[in-house]
Amino acid sequence: YILYIGFKPMTDVSEEALSTAAGNASLNEVNRQCVFLLGDMFKALPTDREYDMIISNPPYVRTADIDDLSIEVRDHEPKSALDGGKDGLDFYRVIAKDASMHLRSGGVMVLEIGADQAGSVKRLLMKNKAWENVRKIQDMAGLDRAIIAERK
Repeated sequence: YILYIGFKPMTDVSEEALSTAAGNASLNEVNRQCVFLLGDMFKALPTDREYDMIISNPPYVRTADIDDLSIEVRDHEPKSALDGGKDGLDFYRVIAKDASMHLRSGGVMVLEIGADQAGSVKRLLMKNKAWENVRKIQDMAGLDRAIIAERK
């Protein structure tokens, strides 16, 4: 539920990823509700809009750990979709700093995380002071898998 004409903006720096997302949206018959924007994270979004929800699966693998990933991931995903920097938190730093400028008060943000990153991502968000009710969600295996935060 986005606050401009009902469209849900989808952003990525990769034209190929946006093409795949558009194909998936079409297969699921939601393509008329989506607009695909090429750009680096929040830079692709209009600056005069606030949204009800932000959902992100940013690259979060530590650079040094990429070669240890399963072959299905390592050899079939672009490195740019995996590499979260030295500590795996590069994109979360940007999100913690900039996401609150694009989310309305009371809006919700959901971030996929690595299984050992919940505490670090939560601390990054709490530094901003724009977030409340920051909590982790576990997957069916009991591993930390997402962070949910509400915009004050």
